[in-house]
Amino acid sequence: MFKIIPDSLKRPKTIWIGIALLFGLMLINVDRLFPPAKPPNQLVPSPISPGEFDTTPINDRNLATAEATIEQRLEKILSAIEGAGHVKVSVFLATGPKYEYAFNMTSNQRTVEEKDQGGGTRTTVENNQTEQLVLSRGIQAGRDEPVVTKEMKPEVQGVLVVATGASDPRVKIRINRAVETALDIEPYRVDVLPGEERR
Repeated sequence: MFKIIPDSLKRPKTIWIGIALLFGLMLINVDRLFPPAKPPNQLVPSPISPGEFDTTPINDRNLATAEATIEQRLEKILSAIEGAGHVKVSVFLATGPKYEYAFNMTSNQRTVEEKDQGGGTRTTVENNQTEQLVLSRGIQAGRDEPVVTKEMKPEVQGVLVVATGASDPRVKIRINRAVETALDIEPYRVDVLPGEERR
């Protein structure tokens, strides 16, 4: 047998143990150094109980989309008001919509009677209730979505309307009332300003 041992292997065992420990720690912490990539705009659903609304915050892009949808709808409505002229609307939402989801509930009751040595009877009743979120095939293929039973409208923080006809006080009042009615919001949340005539 060959007994050629490199000088590096003649060092004390503690050095090798230390190197092995360092290597082990590096392997354990590698997931912290390189976390797995998450797909963009993926929301992690929060646990929901029956009767509760899902208040998961929506991202800025979704909030901007909701605002733009309301703005387009309002501009179409307000432009139809006599004397309103050209209308531009800006909507500011405090929160997005909230949803209440459907649940399948299963309830089981089990009664157990036990007799003791003295001839007495003891009855125990066990109630078990399980709740499961109802899912259905969504618009996007291969993805299940929870069934919505109730939707709460987004909370509107304020609405700014600029209309060329708003210099007439009567038109301004009509525009104000139309926005309040369409969005079911208080008058102080609506501001209507006269705009310049388009040439």
